[in-house]
Amino acid sequence: MMSQTYKCIPATVIAREDIDSGGKISLPESALSQLIQLNVATPYMFKIENIKTKKFSHCGVLDFNSTEGTCTLPTWLMNTLELTIRDPVRIVSRTLPPGKFIKFQPLTSDFTSKVTNPKVVLERKLRNFACLTQGDVIEIKYLKMVFYISVLETKPSQAIDIIRTDCNVEFAPPRDQKQLTKEQIEKEIQKMQKETLKKVELSESTSDNEISTSEEEKNKDKFKPFEGSGIRIDGKKTPIKKNINNSESSNSKKKMEEEQKPKLNIFEGSGLRIDGKTIKKKTKNNKNKNEKEEEILKTPTKNKPRKFKPFSGGGNRIDSKRVKKRELLSESETSESEEENNKKKSFGRSIKIEEKKKEEKFVPFSSTGNRLSSKK
Repeated sequence: MMSQTYKCIPATVIAREDIDSGGKISLPESALSQLIQLNVATPYMFKIENIKTKKFSHCGVLDFNSTEGTCTLPTWLMNTLELTIRDPVRIVSRTLPPGKFIKFQPLTSDFTSKVTNPKVVLERKLRNFACLTQGDVIEIKYLKMVFYISVLETKPSQAIDIIRTDCNVEFAPPRDQKQLTKEQIEKEIQKMQKETLKKVELSESTSDNEISTSEEEKNKDKFKPFEGSGIRIDGKKTPIKKNINNSESSNSKKKMEEEQKPKLNIFEGSGLRIDGKTIKKKTKNNKNKNEKEEEILKTPTKNKPRKFKPFSGGGNRIDSKRVKKRELLSESETSESEEENNKKKSFGRSIKIEEKKKEEKFVPFSSTGNRLSSKK
């Protein structure tokens, strides 16, 4: 363990901004040789103590470039230890436990109000620190402003190592902020609740009125098609349609117009046939006639209207003779005549076939032939 006394010099005198912006000091080369001989573990950390007031703190080492018998310190560390230029300081090497919890308290409320993200600013500042102790007051420069933050609490000990640990950080309210008692806090909460209830009641009352007025305005401002005037092709003006509020009245008018329109009866007009004759319009009398004709066709009587029969008219033959027209007969007569004709035909055919059979009977040894001597 190394223990030496040096005279302190502030970093501002030497113009060492890198030392002034962090929590590390500069020692002479003799201190490095002693640390190597004593096999002190890295990273190097020291306890700094004011010999007069016996206030102490902890810090790390940035380099070993200071003059012999002196050590350069940051201004915030000299202020916490109440040191001045050339005051004697005892420096002792130490090993500190890794930190787990840190609680900070800004001295003024400007740090929380003017700094957008105070946690990020603190993290950047603490990168230049190796260790922290309870009671230290750190100086932070931000946008040409200077803020002071004190270290209220550190765990697991009064001095902790910050280099290789993940610490939980908390912020206490600033010192210049008034601390309220429990009774005052309860009273303020009740006031806030009453104010919120009043605001809710006012908003509900105003919202109902606004809704009623807004609905009327919307109905007025709505676009209604086919309600303006216009000019027809013949130059006459069409009248302006009145506004109709209810949809029921418009539906009833549409129904009335549809009922008043004449219904289209298909297949009831006149026309021309292919042969040039006109077709008369259908009337009720024609309908009655058609119904009667249908009844006649359905009833099985002899006085039915004759149907179209092919091959019943006259015509010309190849030998330029005329063919007489066949008289139209009823279905029963024609069927009887056809049956008789078929019978006659079939009878005549049967006689002819029998005669042919008799003639064509095979008679043996009835045919002639030629002998070998060429005689018959």
